Parts: sequence; C-alpha cells; structure tokens
Amino acid sequence: MKKITYFTIGIGAIIIVIKIFKTMLNGFGNIGSTSGGYYSPVPYFITKEPTVVKNITVPKGTTLQYILSPFAEGQQDIMLKENNIDAINLPEGKTIDWGGIPVTKFNATGDFIDGSNTKGFSISIDFNQLKNKTTFTELCQSCNERLSVLIKNKNDWSFNIENISDIYSCGPYQRSYKNNKKQQQFLDKLNNELKKY
Repeated sequence: MKKITYFTIGIGAIIIVIKIFKTMLNGFGNIGSTSGGYYSPVPYFITKEPTVVKNITVPKGTTLQYILSPFAEGQQDIMLKENNIDAINLPEGKTIDWGGIPVTKFNATGDFIDGSNTKGFSISIDFNQLKNKTTFTELCQSCNERLSVLIKNKNDWSFNIENISDIYSCGPYQRSYKNNKKQQQFLDKLNNELKKY
C-alpha cells in the first residue's frame, strides 16, 4: 500500500515539475519578442469563422479566453467548454450591437459580486462606433465605457431582456453602495431604459 502511495505522490511531483519547467521555458522563449516577453498561461482560442458562444454570434478572429486550467494553457487548437469562457475579445475595429451599444469585449464577473453566488458579465463599449443615440446609450455614455449586468443564465450574454435581472454597475455607479440614493436611482433609471429597448 505504501509503495502505491509513494508512486502516486512521485508521479504528481513529476507532473508539477514538468509544468513549472514548461512555464519557465515559455517565459525564456519570449525574451526579446515583440510581445515584450509577456507570456500568459490562460487558455484561449481564436475563432476561425463566425461562431455562436454565450448566445452571441462573434466574428472570425475573436479571442475566447477561458478560466485557468491545469490541463490547458496558452493558445488552443480547438474551442474548450463554453461554460469555462471568461472573456470574449472581438478583433480590433469590430463590435457587436448589444442593445444599441457597440461592444468590443465581454468579461465574466459572476460568483464574486457582493460575495454572493450572483452571475453576471461586464461589457466594454466603443462609443466612437455608436450609430444611434437613445436614452439608454446616453446614460451609459455619461458614466463610463464599461457596464456590468446581472443575469439568470450564465451561458447567455446576449441582449436578452428576459435573462438580464439588473444592472450592477456603470462606471462609478455601483449597486454595492446601497445607501447612496443618487447611485441607486441612476442605476434604476438605466435599468428601466434597458428594459424599453
């Protein structure tokens, strides 16, 4: 029994040493590179054609970033599980219309908001590509280029009003400042305008 335990521990230690060595080699390999020597262990996949993820059709060249994994790092040859998508970065100059807002990036924000089991995501907005102004887009533009929403289904990041339960933040306006009436009123107004779209 002891031999099996020592063998298992030995195999585990070897795997850890190989991972550390591989990470170090990748880091050394990037010295002098045009990326500034930066290496990211975060797994990611670049779409080769228009693809539907999180209920959003993204263009070719979109980077899907996944949560850290001991089984995958860096660029992947195939898409990983949709549940593990942590961010969606559109190619430079491309946007997705999300409720009239030109979005360049989606980021998961769930499971840590207020220390609760809340699901959500944030969007990065390029107002230079805004086509039509509405009260909703003007309110968003007045507070920041970033908006966070709470959702019911974590696999739907589309502009699905039925799935969006609330706006959590817009720039300095945060739901976490519950006692600040001005902030709460602004977010309520923004949420009401979102529901009208």
